[in-house]
Amino acid sequence: MSDFFRRWCLAPFAACLLILSAQGAIAQNLTADTVTDNGDPPRWGSRSCRATLPELSDGSNANPGLCLLGPVDPDYRVTFTFSPENAQFVTGIVIWANDGRNMNDNELRQLDVEVDYFDPTTNSTITYALEDFNIGVTTNFNDPKFVSFAGAGGSGLYRVSEVRLDNFVGRAPEQQATFREVQAVFATLPVAPEIEISSSEAGGPVADGGSDPQGVETSGVAKTVTYTIMNTGTDTLTLSGTPTVANVTNITGAVDIGLPGDLTLEPGESTTFDVTYTPAGDGAFSFDLEVPSNDPDESTYAIAVSGNANDAPGVALVAEPSPPNGPFPITATFSEPVTGMTPGDFNVVNGVATGFANPSPGVYTIIVTPTDPLLPVNVTVPQGVASDADGALNSASETLTFILVAAPTSTDLAAIEEIIVEETVRDMRNSIAFNQRATRNSRARHAGYLRCRNLSEDDLERASSEPATLAGCSAVRGISIEPDFNGKLSVSKSLSTGSGSFLTQKSSLDGTSRRLAFGELSFTRHEDDDVTATLNGRVAWEGLVGDDVLRGLFIGASAKRSDIEDDFTGNRTGFGLNAGAYFVDQLATNLYWDGFVTLGFGRNTLDLGNDALDVDGSYNTASVQVGLALSGQRDYRRFTLFPELSLAYGVASVGDADVTSISTFATTNDVVSVGSVALGVIRFRPEIVFAGEADRFGISRRQLSVAPSVLCETIRADASDTDCGGGLEIEWSSRSDDGKAEFSARVAREVVGGDSRDELSFMYERPF
Repeated sequence: MSDFFRRWCLAPFAACLLILSAQGAIAQNLTADTVTDNGDPPRWGSRSCRATLPELSDGSNANPGLCLLGPVDPDYRVTFTFSPENAQFVTGIVIWANDGRNMNDNELRQLDVEVDYFDPTTNSTITYALEDFNIGVTTNFNDPKFVSFAGAGGSGLYRVSEVRLDNFVGRAPEQQATFREVQAVFATLPVAPEIEISSSEAGGPVADGGSDPQGVETSGVAKTVTYTIMNTGTDTLTLSGTPTVANVTNITGAVDIGLPGDLTLEPGESTTFDVTYTPAGDGAFSFDLEVPSNDPDESTYAIAVSGNANDAPGVALVAEPSPPNGPFPITATFSEPVTGMTPGDFNVVNGVATGFANPSPGVYTIIVTPTDPLLPVNVTVPQGVASDADGALNSASETLTFILVAAPTSTDLAAIEEIIVEETVRDMRNSIAFNQRATRNSRARHAGYLRCRNLSEDDLERASSEPATLAGCSAVRGISIEPDFNGKLSVSKSLSTGSGSFLTQKSSLDGTSRRLAFGELSFTRHEDDDVTATLNGRVAWEGLVGDDVLRGLFIGASAKRSDIEDDFTGNRTGFGLNAGAYFVDQLATNLYWDGFVTLGFGRNTLDLGNDALDVDGSYNTASVQVGLALSGQRDYRRFTLFPELSLAYGVASVGDADVTSISTFATTNDVVSVGSVALGVIRFRPEIVFAGEADRFGISRRQLSVAPSVLCETIRADASDTDCGGGLEIEWSSRSDDGKAEFSARVAREVVGGDSRDELSFMYERPF
């Protein structure tokens, strides 16, 4: 037996057996994957000292050595990496330290050793260190020295990844330190998975067959517990799908079990799953949780989950305003006797609580003095401020909200006034636009009449070859256009209207007077998401004044409804009557001016509300609107251009609005005074008309018009505000086959002062 065994086999017998096995069976040794160092210290230059780093762990002890001249830098380190099999537990390392030249000198005698290994119970890498470890005297060329890792505990270290050697010392600090080979020594041991389950409720592991107490839980309230599965073993743990439950007692519905995030866990890995249950009612509840896996001794991990369910005490709040503006008592009545409530547990908004009392078990009272009588008072009892005899905490009360007086604040009245002004401006804007469109249509009719009236005799003579020349002019010129048998048209001067046209059939026999009825339905969406629907109807009588001036008189009615989304929400409904006049005059060929004046009266009702008040109100309006326009016409081959510059102004006198406000306890009446509201609009509008079945005199059955515009608006109420912007209109119109009716559809968008409005309208017109 060598000196090494005589010196060290006084160690524990098991460790000596491992040493004997390591020295006697080279197959139990493991060479390093890589060998690296962190420097280039001085080395002995002999040929036997020229080992490369890989040769320090290549399975051969016949290599040259690493001969480090002393004293060796203590920070110089040589690192060996290993990849043992899963069942190879490293028990230590063996070092061949003799330099091969002298038996008792220049060899490595002492060093520091660090080894990294994996601990599956903590899923972490552990470092085991040996400092100033003396390996003894190397007596011959093949005299390996064993460095045991038994001090780390266990039969060997699992999944050793790295061994680091440094602080090399020879037989004296200043002497050379030489070694030739380093190998890991391992023992093949059984491996197996090991399941461990922890509970979020328990705050740690729960043993197989153990219990997971839940304490007192509130009945009817779902509880979720998170369980963590960890593989603390040394082999792969495989879970058999979703865990199950059995023996369920006093649980509402099914226990909901989530699928674990991973069904396969390597050593040290973990996964979680949730278990959600709802206790049914007062009393004990329980169920058994079972987790199947391939753990050899815990194939079904069982945990008994149990606790006590308790109905949460409910609470109801009652207020008794006396007088209506306070102070007044608030009573909190619990569904069962409770304790623990304090004065501060009443949550009071816009009020001061005093006089806290507990007149009977489960009943608490306070006196509330409002801070601002015009603002709502809110009182709540939060969850968990009192408990019953079993320790169950109360559920939260509903919020008790009430208004002490019904009078709206000055802010509320200002908001209502703003709504009235806004709705009045929108009505005038709609009415002005409707008047302008009606006058524009009259201008087109009058222009057509003047064109037909001014046909020359040469135009009549060319009618046979150009029949479209006279289309629509039969009533104006007293001629008839009839087809002969060869398909050509013949012209004779008479008073027969023939088939007529749109213009002539809306005219009297000589084109100088007419009666019309028309209406328009429009929908407008505003920037603030308010939507207004308006129905306008009108009957008009037109006739010539002199030779070139068209005059019209009309009466009309309107109905409106607005859906309002402001500080108050609700709707405004309005009805109105109006009457007025308009004219069209030709200043020169293809140059016209026209104007209108309208008087109107309206009746409006409000149905509004916010979180505190319901508001009903009504008001009347009287308005006058005037407008002038200068327009022209220029014909192109494929379209006709109608530029127009218009100016319109409207003013409405708004009567006092009678407002009724209703709250929880009272009703009040107020008057909102608005005064007058004015609107002025100046607009330049070039309209491009594409006509179908058109002739040189502008007669067509269908047409499409596109009209961009630029405009400025001035609104005057309490103050004046002027904004400018632009818009675009697209209109399609069609006349009936007999020319007596016209239908048009129009879409438009305007952006003025950054605010947009979109409109869709439909108009129908028919003479009678």
